[in-house]
This record gives sequence, C-alpha cells and structure tokens, in this order.
Amino acid sequence: YTGGSFDFKTCVFLTTDAGRTWTNTGLPSKAGRVWTLFANGPDLFAGGDGGYFFLSTNNGMTWSQLGRIPTVSIRSFDTIGTILFVGTYRQGIFRSTDSGKSWTAINNGIQYDSTLGGYESINALTSIGTILFAGAVLRSTDSGASWTGANSGLMQGGVYALAVIGTNLFAADNSFGV
Repeated sequence: YTGGSFDFKTCVFLTTDAGRTWTNTGLPSKAGRVWTLFANGPDLFAGGDGGYFFLSTNNGMTWSQLGRIPTVSIRSFDTIGTILFVGTYRQGIFRSTDSGKSWTAINNGIQYDSTLGGYESINALTSIGTILFAGAVLRSTDSGASWTGANSGLMQGGVYALAVIGTNLFAADNSFGV
C-alpha cells in the first residue's frame, strides 16, 4: 500500500505484483490528504487532514469511516490490543476504546508549546508490548493516560519515524538521522 495525494485528491493505492502496477482503492474523497496508513492484522487504517479515520477490512476494496476529530490532521496510528491511538499535527495524541467511534485526547505530560500553537507533531507511534512510544520521544506505560520523556541521548529535533525489532526501539529525526 502507498498513501498519497495529488491535486488534493485522496489516493490510497494497492499493488499485488510487486509494484509493476497500482490500483486506486477508492478511499472516500472526504478523507482529505492521506498522511498515514497502518495495518493491524487484516485491518488497514487510513488517516489524514480533516481528522477523518477510515478502515478497510478487505484489502482496500471498501472503506468505512470510523470517526472524526474535527480540525485535526492525523499523522500516525498504533494499537495495543483493541485500543487505537493516533498522533496528530500539533493536537497531541488521541485514544479510542470503541473501535474508533469516539476519541479522547490523552496529552497528560506532553508539553504544550505556545510558540507552535500546539503540541509537537506526533508523526510516529509504536509500541513494545504494552508500552506506547510517540515521536519526540515520549513513553506511556498506562495506555496513554500519562506520558514521560524517553529521549535522553537524542538530538534536538522532531522524530519522524519509530520502529521496533524485538525490544529495540529505533528513532529517526528530521535532521540528524537514525
């Protein structure tokens, strides 16, 4: 799968032949610009501008809207069990415990930056077991109820990617690499 936007049209494409050809999956246009895709088992989530969340359970053939957080741009997804988490552009982190029907801000312990007019963008979310990590790097051991810094030794700058291999966490920022 690859997300993208051209001329502000919504596009999520699927290839089944190792990238030789691509097919538009038909994500509804109200999804806006797609910033993130997240696969969890057979489920594919898409999020983007306008705070819309969409789910496909059949390889992108059809999409259903899960919910919406108005005025939010969705930048990242993760799950722990059946709990969904999203990172946003300057609005912090949100959690859903009802399959995406409703969302609650979970920003306790995340520093609000008045010069940015919000929180640092959460462009990456990942987990190791029940520990959730968010770009910047922040750590939560209680499903996002509270956050603490976990960035000792990282350079200053926004974290744009997180990855896990076993119990090892990798972070890439926007100016200093991995």
